[in-house]
Amino acid sequence: MLLVHSKCVWCALVTHGFDDLTKEPRIMRTLVRENDGNLGVFALVEEPGEIREGDRVTLLA
Repeated sequence: MLLVHSKCVWCALVTHGFDDLTKEPRIMRTLVRENDGNLGVFALVEEPGEIREGDRVTLLA
């Protein structure tokens, strides 16, 4: 089980090139336009386990 504690707001790292990936500033523009600049969430592991595609997510608060 995960406890989400905050949004992961934009980070300039998503615009940098890594290894064989080129620098791509459109990624940040898309995050801002489509998701208010949020990249995801930060969470704490309350109970270890596997997370798989299709698992149910329940909003508790």
